[in-house]
Amino acid sequence: MNDMNDPFLGSGTDDDLSLPQAAVNKFIKETIPNLRISKDARQLVADCCTQFIHHMATTSSQMCEAADKKTIAPDHVLEALKMLGFHEMVPECEKVLIDCKEENAKRKKPNKLSNSGLSEEELYRQQKALIDAAKNHQLMEEQNEFASSQHFQSLDLSRPNEDDDEDFDS
Repeated sequence: MNDMNDPFLGSGTDDDLSLPQAAVNKFIKETIPNLRISKDARQLVADCCTQFIHHMATTSSQMCEAADKKTIAPDHVLEALKMLGFHEMVPECEKVLIDCKEENAKRKKPNKLSNSGLSEEELYRQQKALIDAAKNHQLMEEQNEFASSQHFQSLDLSRPNEDDDEDFDS
């Protein structure tokens, strides 16, 4: 098989998706701060990470399809880790998932309903009053428009009599 056609090895073009080199360098430096890493080794780590992500995404997608779902969920990713033989990573990933959910819950903005301090019944009453006021306003406008149209219809806007010469002095 040709390596260029392997979906996990990429097509070999410059347009392949890859991780930002700065992010990879930072990750390497934080992970192993006391070692120097050659440029080729850094590139190899970036390529391996990209391929791992691609492989995980593909396997997670297969898990999603097998479950008859349209959106990849965290459970699909965790199942893909197990399927690919990375059982030892699952507990740490589950911990990260819990941390992310907690962080997202903290960042979530409370909605206006919970901040209003009013009960649902009171909010419903206010909404109903606003709707009734809008309906009354619209009815008044329609009545005014109708009265205005009746007024114009009652005016005699007929054409002047052509035999009537009093309009023109010649």
